[in-house]
Amino acid sequence: TTVSLDATAVERLVRSKIATSDPRIFQTEHGVGALMPFLIETFPRVTIVPIVIRPDIPMHEAERLSAELKTLLDKDTLLLVSSDFSHYLPERIAFQKDTQTLRALH
Repeated sequence: TTVSLDATAVERLVRSKIATSDPRIFQTEHGVGALMPFLIETFPRVTIVPIVIRPDIPMHEAERLSAELKTLLDKDTLLLVSSDFSHYLPERIAFQKDTQTLRALH
């Protein structure tokens, strides 16, 4: 199944210099790809704007991104977040991070 990209939204984010466009990142990044089968099953005609955020994003850039994303959201838009705060960490620290994440989600 092919997923449609909301090219207009991507272009808008790139033009505002909040984001860059680099499709190569999704060749190895699994946070977005792992969710696609579930998203497609639920929303067969879904159109997406995949975004990967660096872990070291400065707060002012995160705030600009948040403000821009708010303008893209409406009653027909789902904002889906996939996060992994324990990627590439030693097992003990990864377990601590995963525990913190689960507590925050409950």
